Parts: sequence; C-alpha cells; structure tokens
Amino acid sequence: FHEMKKRKINRIKDQIPEFLKDLAGVCATGTTLQQAIEIIAEIGRGDLYDEVEKMKKNLEWGGSLIDAFIEFSNRLKVPDLTRVVVVLMDVLRIGGDVTEALHLCARDAELERALAKERKVNMFIYVVIIYVAFMAFLGIMYMLFTMFFPSMFESGGSLFKSAVSKDELIWIMGQATMLQGLFSGIVAGVMGEGNILSGIKHSIVMLICTLGVLVSVA
Repeated sequence: FHEMKKRKINRIKDQIPEFLKDLAGVCATGTTLQQAIEIIAEIGRGDLYDEVEKMKKNLEWGGSLIDAFIEFSNRLKVPDLTRVVVVLMDVLRIGGDVTEALHLCARDAELERALAKERKVNMFIYVVIIYVAFMAFLGIMYMLFTMFFPSMFESGGSLFKSAVSKDELIWIMGQATMLQGLFSGIVAGVMGEGNILSGIKHSIVMLICTLGVLVSVA
C-alpha cells in the first residue's frame, strides 16, 4: 500500500508543472481562474485531473475559489502542490496577477521535478553498492556451507560433530543473514528514496534470496 501510494504521489508530482502551465495558458486568454479550472478539468487526464474535476464540481455547487483550492490540497496531501496552493491563495487575497503567479509556480515545480530525478539517479549507485555488499555476504555464507563446513565435519570427526550440528550452524548463520538483509534493505530505502518504508521492498527481495540459499544448503 505504501508503494502504491508513493507511485500515485509521484504521478501527481509529474503532472503538476503541466497542469500549472495549462492553467496559466488558459488564464492568459482573459478567462477567470474558475473558468480555467473548468476547462482544464474537461481536457485533463490522470490522477491530478481527477481531483481537479472534484474541485470543478465544488465550484459549481457554489463553493468559493479559495476553499476549493484548500480542499484540493488537503485531499492530495502533496507538499509540492500545497506550496502552490499557498501562493495562489495569497495572490487571490491581494488581487495579484494570477497568470504570472501560475507561470512562476510552474517553473518552480518543473525545477523541483528535475532535482528529484537527479537525486534519484545520483543515489541509485549507493543502492547498487548495498545490494552488492549483501550478495557478497550471502555468497560467503553459501561457500561456508558448501565447501568449508563439510570439510570441517569430515576432518573434525565426532568431537566437532558433538560440539555443533549442521542444523544449528544453518540456524545461526541464517539468522545473521536475515538480519543483514532486513537492515540492508531499510538502509537502501533511506538512501535511495529517503523513506524507511520504501526499504521494505528491498528487504523482502533480500530475505527471499536468503531463504533460497538456506533451502539449498539445508
């Protein structure tokens, strides 16, 4: 559910610059902001425009423009959009140039989108490094169970076998690897996307790999 919500928010963020540009373009023709919203709601498609359609209906039912924008922002709860709504509310209250404000907000949203993509690309290498480190840890554990421990059991004789069993070794090393996978995934989520919950998908992948290795050596 977190990933689904995050994807929806990302889609909305990607649509914000175009939405503001379209809104500014319609307002530049001399129409009011309310009329521009009604026009954009008819031609737009996507998650953001579904909420614009709700805002249009709110206005048709007699709601004020400021209240409609506040409800629009509260429903989506996207920080980038909230900043835009705050600016527009101030412009509407003081009677400023709405078209110019929309153009400025569109440029700001486009810059924010570009910076977010750049950060994601730059941090991707660190996620790869975390995966490589975990796979190295997993590979070492596999080699221990397939090459090192069997020879120790053979050379150690009954003394080594009585001290520790193969099942106990698998249990201990398996726990260590699962903890490594769990926390490595969380770190990958924080570094790659800035959110602990985003690391759960990485943890699940690493835990599945761990399970596969444990089953193969058991």
